[in-house]
Amino acid sequence: MGTHAASVQINPKLPYDPRHDFDYLGLVSSTPNTLFVRKDFPASTLKEYMAYAKAKGKNLKLGHSGIGSAPHITIVLLSQLIGVEPTMVAYRSFGQTINDILFGAIDGSCDLVATVSGHVQGGSVRALVVAVDERRSPAVPDAPTANEAGLPEFKVETWTGLYAPKDSPAVVLAKLSDAIAKTLADPVSVKRLTDIGGGVPKLERQGGTYMQKLVVSEVDRWRKVLVDVKMGE
Repeated sequence: MGTHAASVQINPKLPYDPRHDFDYLGLVSSTPNTLFVRKDFPASTLKEYMAYAKAKGKNLKLGHSGIGSAPHITIVLLSQLIGVEPTMVAYRSFGQTINDILFGAIDGSCDLVATVSGHVQGGSVRALVVAVDERRSPAVPDAPTANEAGLPEFKVETWTGLYAPKDSPAVVLAKLSDAIAKTLADPVSVKRLTDIGGGVPKLERQGGTYMQKLVVSEVDRWRKVLVDVKMGE
């Protein structure tokens, strides 16, 4: 999502074109992102968060793990959708971000459900919405979907996949693709991904052809979202 989608808009000197310079093998997982806040944050729903964010403006502080990271571009999208401009604080890692949220130095962030679910389950932070339009995440079942929360346009999944150098031998690509398919059909792998808030791609979303189409569409999507963003934020 970062290296093969947002990177095209963020880095004009990118030394590769993710749409053309790789042989794609397929997605291996997709995890929805979630808006989460410190446990004493004065809003318990997305609607209340929107009102608070508009009232606070730059005094609302949201952390992310670097320009172009999934948390960063998710915050950008959410802020555009609700018409606010919070202060975005860049950290080197999720660990630093969550520490400052727990100590109250910043208000929250947007990150993968799989990354933050343990903190939500432990009660140290609260998830206000999960950026999907279908079903709730079993890892944070109390957090409504974007549709349920009244902001259906807030849809962000952090997808991961495997790819190889362009023009790799067909026999190698076939062997790797077969191994991926077998892994994604393995109940142990499926359960592990589900338990942490991720998910195995549906059958129609598996394979290299789909992944390449996804990369092209995601490049276009995030270019539009990030076109006016100051990358020094």
